[in-house]
Amino acid sequence: MFREERWGEPRPGLLLVSEYTALVALQLLRLATAQPVAAVGMRTRSPSLRPALRSAFEGYLQAPVEVGADHTALVLDVRVLGMPVQSADAELAGYFRARLDRAALVDSSEPELLHRVRVGIQQALATGRPTADRVARHLAMSPRTLQRRLTEHGVTYAGLLEQTRRGLAERYLADPNLTLAEVAYLCGYEEQTSFFRAFRQWTGETPASRRATLTG
Repeated sequence: MFREERWGEPRPGLLLVSEYTALVALQLLRLATAQPVAAVGMRTRSPSLRPALRSAFEGYLQAPVEVGADHTALVLDVRVLGMPVQSADAELAGYFRARLDRAALVDSSEPELLHRVRVGIQQALATGRPTADRVARHLAMSPRTLQRRLTEHGVTYAGLLEQTRRGLAERYLADPNLTLAEVAYLCGYEEQTSFFRAFRQWTGETPASRRATLTG
């Protein structure tokens, strides 16, 4: 399932964008593999669809559309995960995997669970909601199970969140094109003062002084 997470009142324009995003995801899958890909179904937050629009959607999807769902989502047969990518390039994949691991601030030697939690935290930070509940849902486990498994590794969710935020802050501060307010937002802080206070606790420096050091 490819599920979009969006909060707030479901305005008509945003609902349509969400529905088209699901259709684009299906089209990209069809382009990526030489095998036919049909959806199992699509869910939308729209309370209803005009008959002509529903017919167009279902004709393209080759599957039914469910309205009034909590999230817009594209549902696919799990066998799609095993379909070969017709333009696959192992060397290129290795290159991008290494780049992504560095960008994700992931240590390849650490346990897989911690790797996945850090990635989940970064995805949650992109929308300003880095809660343990949300990351646990992303990992398909309960918050209690997540905390228990982290405890087995001798870490806490709060500790991983702080480490991830600090690493991101260092990276973003090295980019002079980002304002300090933007860095705070990207690290999941709604208020710039909260970010400044946290950064001083981490490093003993202000974000501005750290940026001056990083940018030379």
